[in-house]
Amino acid sequence: MVYRISTNDFDFLSLIYDDEEVIEKLGEDNLIQIECDPREYAPIWQKLSVRFESALGGKSDKPIPDLQVHSGHLFLSERALNTLKDLIEPYGELLPVVYSSDNEAPKEGAIFNPLKVVSANEKTSTKDSFGEVASLFFDTEEVIFKTDFDDYFGVFVNKVFEEIVTSSELSGLIFRKDLSSCVG
Repeated sequence: MVYRISTNDFDFLSLIYDDEEVIEKLGEDNLIQIECDPREYAPIWQKLSVRFESALGGKSDKPIPDLQVHSGHLFLSERALNTLKDLIEPYGELLPVVYSSDNEAPKEGAIFNPLKVVSANEKTSTKDSFGEVASLFFDTEEVIFKTDFDDYFGVFVNKVFEEIVTSSELSGLIFRKDLSSCVG
């Protein structure tokens, strides 16, 4: 079973990068906050400070999630990092960050940059007349990966990942069986 993971924006604060800090530390060609392609950041990475704020204009006393998808990457809280590090590390890069919110003191976490790319099943995956993904299927069940079929925007995981997140009660993610869209 493969799932597309998406973020629970209603119950949790949203990850915010400081654009100036990203440019200062990583350069103008490495805008991790908006670039989804599977490029390596580890050789140039300098620990970033990220914040969590209310993105939907709701109350700001929401908690920081343990996990959150952002531009084809996965934020991991300190707790999520301790739980998932060994499982996901072979599939990408764990990039250290310090995270905080108005209600929570700074803590150490990471941004997981998935570098494993899996091709979509070309016979069953389709796009509509606007070039948007209409259906998406894979012939493999890697732990965590991206695909060029959706321009690397989505993050996909297998049942093992889902079971560990669920049994560890890690917050913030929605597991979708419909792989074509991150909404609905």
